[in-house]
Amino acid sequence: MQLILAGKAHPEDQAGQMLIREWIRFIRRPEARPHAIFLSDYDMLSDMLEGREKISEELQKIIDVRTEPWGINVISVEVKDVLIPPALEDAMSMQAQAERERQARVILGDSERQVAEKFAEAAKDLYQRSYRSSFEGYEHAL
Repeated sequence: MQLILAGKAHPEDQAGQMLIREWIRFIRRPEARPHAIFLSDYDMLSDMLEGREKISEELQKIIDVRTEPWGINVISVEVKDVLIPPALEDAMSMQAQAERERQARVILGDSERQVAEKFAEAAKDLYQRSYRSSFEGYEHAL
């Protein structure tokens, strides 16, 4: 395996989708097929960065399917280095930033809910105290 391409285009990004279709057409050509793999999303690529051993096993399976008909037995596959194109790196960074922002909103929402519950509890206590004190004042008046 000499080339691993990964790509994903936003549904409205026509140029990006066209580029990915071109990559897939290129990889499906008989002369390119044994030398290239296209990963259809970033998840596998991010997994590659985090878990190279697992990816090596998956690549081993893919390579075995393509080389066994030729009588070639690949003994081991090991991912040594991963070069990420700047555009993909930017996209992965934006995805990670979006996830951090989502988590921050969840935490903020939970905090606001807790504060609202405390305010409701305090208002209930104030109401009960005020009701008791006004009732006690009424009893003394009788």
